[in-house]
Amino acid sequence: MCERLDPEKVLAATGAMMEVDLDAFRVRHRTFVLRSVAARMFCRYAGLTQREAARVLQVGNSATVSKQQHRLSEELAHSRGLRRRVSTLEANLGAMIQPC
Repeated sequence: MCERLDPEKVLAATGAMMEVDLDAFRVRHRTFVLRSVAARMFCRYAGLTQREAARVLQVGNSATVSKQQHRLSEELAHSRGLRRRVSTLEANLGAMIQPC
């Protein structure tokens, strides 16, 4: 069994890297990738399922998270700045613990 990070620590680290207040994760915006990044980190480093990540982020259901992950992958392919931030965030979280 692998260790997991506390979801609040993951959220705080994501907010710090993305340079936003934690309340920004609760804001619904169609083109905003912030929640997608947080959901990805929840699944990888906190060991949450997509359904659990959806519940924490208040985004509906696991299908919503799945669609966000798909859009995030597309956005990462086109945005060097976002790719750099996500990579650094993953390195920071990975230094705290290995992904599940």
